[in-house]
Amino acid sequence: MIRFAQKKDLKEIAEIHLHNRKVAYQGIMNECYLNGLTQESVYEQWIIYYRKADRKILVYDLDGKVVGFAGVKFFEGKMNCGLLDYFHTKEGYRNRGIGSALWTAACSLLLSEGIQNMEIFCVEGNDSAKKYYKKRGATFNGFKIRTYTSTETISNRYIVNNIDKVCPEKERQKYSLNNNYDLLLKCIEKDFVLFGAGGYAEEFFGQFGGVYKPKMIFENNERLHHLRINGIEIVAPRLTDYNVVVASPYTADIEEQLQEMGYQQIEFFCPWHQYLPL
Repeated sequence: MIRFAQKKDLKEIAEIHLHNRKVAYQGIMNECYLNGLTQESVYEQWIIYYRKADRKILVYDLDGKVVGFAGVKFFEGKMNCGLLDYFHTKEGYRNRGIGSALWTAACSLLLSEGIQNMEIFCVEGNDSAKKYYKKRGATFNGFKIRTYTSTETISNRYIVNNIDKVCPEKERQKYSLNNNYDLLLKCIEKDFVLFGAGGYAEEFFGQFGGVYKPKMIFENNERLHHLRINGIEIVAPRLTDYNVVVASPYTADIEEQLQEMGYQQIEFFCPWHQYLPL
């Protein structure tokens, strides 16, 4: 069964990721870097990843055990292109269709957002991964130079165009987030506060500025307090009777902050999604 990851899954995800990384990159990446990777450091990396708004983790759950996962990023700065950020199957569970199922699920999730193309980065020398991606229709599209423990490594960029062609139609809405988006639209039909004054807020006003207007804008950065956006004051977070819409990539941290203040009705704006008809 494929489902969205929960926080309790992250230790198993980190364990798979750590093992696969050390095996796949042996002789390819800096040995000091690989030896320095620990279960704790990789787990912390996944805690951070899990708490970001612009990505989702899909896990393959086999009888309560995580045996594979895919990390999908929506908002990569390119129109109509998502990123398959992580893609791993646990050793001992390969060649059982788990990777294929996760690949289809990742494509389904992107397609449900109207995203038609998917990028993948593959470390130069990881020939088995490159062969797999090319078999799935990925083509070379450039590269990035990344530094690991003072040593440069080439990550090749591959792209799969028109992922609808490789994702069966019956699978395309299986992992849709549309219920979350409907809740946000219902929330802003009432009086609400926007939390965030950065890039996500800018996207919010780009979509809703002429239709829905918050009563105020919450922001943790004190330097922005008492400034205004389109006449709406930026203030420190406080308890009000209004619903709150979070327009920030740091959703988990802000949600905890608001819940501690006593808020119950909290929704999240996702800038990659087109909420209203163009």
